[in-house]
Amino acid sequence: MQELEKSDRQGSAIKNTTQFSTIIIAIIFLGETISTISWFGILFIFGGLYLTAYEQWKKNGFSLKDNAWTGIFLACFASLAFGTGFAIRKFGMMEIMILFLGALIGGYVAFIAYNITLLVKKQLKETVTSQIKKLNVYYVIAGVLTCIGVLSFFYFSFLYSGFLYSTNRSH
Repeated sequence: MQELEKSDRQGSAIKNTTQFSTIIIAIIFLGETISTISWFGILFIFGGLYLTAYEQWKKNGFSLKDNAWTGIFLACFASLAFGTGFAIRKFGMMEIMILFLGALIGGYVAFIAYNITLLVKKQLKETVTSQIKKLNVYYVIAGVLTCIGVLSFFYFSFLYSGFLYSTNRSH
């Protein structure tokens, strides 16, 4: 259980850097501007990331061995890829107003890439069979709740943007 908590905390730390990557990509390539309050938010996120890393360094000692550089590179790559996807989504939203389509495409691409990886490793049949035999209820619940979260995020964003559009037109 302790390993699960550790990986969850590390995964959250990587996910939280996504906003920074999105902002940097949006500034450089999309010409976006960032408000002062957003810069404070960025500093707040990096403060949390530093505290997470500091806790681990204090507990385990600071060491960049055992493929740590590979992990750091992959974490940065994941954050940059995720952030770039969010930044580029702006152009997609100008053309197609199906708000969750990007998330749906992302889910399909991840599913296909994961299964191709298992196929190459010759573990696809074994993995699928074992997952069917021991259906993990927590994954099913997490999947449903994540789906509801994504859909409601886009749905409420759409409602909110429609509300702002309608209130700005009346003035």
